[in-house]
Amino acid sequence: MSRNPNTSTAYDFRMRDSLVGAQMLFVAFGALVLVLLLTGLDPNVALFTADVGTLLFQSLTKRMVPIFLASSFAPIFEAAWFAVPAFVLPEWNLQAVLFIVPVAIAPAIEHFGDILAIGHVTGKDYLKEPGIHRTMMGDGLATSLASFLGSPPNTTYSEVTGAVTLTRMYNPAIMTWAAMFAIVLAFIGKIGAILQTIPVPVMGGIMLLLFGAITVVGLNSLVKAGDDLTEPRNLSIIALILVFGIGGMTFDVGEFSLKGIGLAGIVGVVLNLVLPKGGGVKK
Repeated sequence: MSRNPNTSTAYDFRMRDSLVGAQMLFVAFGALVLVLLLTGLDPNVALFTADVGTLLFQSLTKRMVPIFLASSFAPIFEAAWFAVPAFVLPEWNLQAVLFIVPVAIAPAIEHFGDILAIGHVTGKDYLKEPGIHRTMMGDGLATSLASFLGSPPNTTYSEVTGAVTLTRMYNPAIMTWAAMFAIVLAFIGKIGAILQTIPVPVMGGIMLLLFGAITVVGLNSLVKAGDDLTEPRNLSIIALILVFGIGGMTFDVGEFSLKGIGLAGIVGVVLNLVLPKGGGVKK
C-alpha cells in the first residue's frame, strides 16, 4: 500500500515541531529553575501553569505568535513518580497588592520588547495582528491563573525568543507542543526533584547566550530601521539602558525597589521622551 506523500510530509512536520517544542521547554528550564530555587516554590506547579498560560495566550492571539510563557522571577530522590502538583489557593493581602502593582511595570516592558523582537525575527508585525492588546491580555490572564494556583507570575520568555532566533523555527505550533510537554511533566513528581539538581552555573551559561542573543536582535532591529547608534541621543539612551540593566543598578523608595529590566526599560522610555531629538542619520 502506497503512502500519500502529502500525509507523510505533514506527519514529518508535526514530528519535527514536537521535538523542537520539547527543546524550547528545556530552554525555558533555566530561568524557571532559578526562580524556583530562589523562592522555594513547587517546580511542578510552575510547569503546569506555564503550560496552561501558554495555551491561554495562544488562544487569545489566534496561535500567531511563537511565544512561550513561564515563571518570571531538596532533591524534594524521595519524590513520587506520579503526583498532582501542590496547588495553593490565593489569600487576600492588601500590602502584597500595593507592592506588586509597581513591579508589574517590568514584565509589561519585557512583554512589549519580546513582541517587537519576535516580530523582527519572523518578519511580521504582531503589534497590529493579532495586536498588542491581545498579547498583553493573554500574558495578564496567564499570570492571573498562575498566581491563583500558587505559582510565580508568568511572562513572555526572552530566552525562548532567543532560541527561536538561533533555530529559525517560527511555527507557533512549536510552543503548543512545548506547553503539552510541560503539562505531562508537571504530573511526574521526580521531574521537580531533578530540576532542582541542575547546577545554577550551567543554567547561568545558557542564560548568558540567550539573553545576549536578544540584545543583538534588538540592536539589529535599530540598525535595520536606519537609526545611527553613534548619534549622541541614541548613544546615550542605549548606553544607559545596557549599563542599568546589566550592571545591577537599583532604585529604592522605602520598601519599593526597581532594578534590572524594569528599571532599564523605564530609563529608556523617560530618556526617549525628554532628550531632544537631533539630526540622527537615516540611511
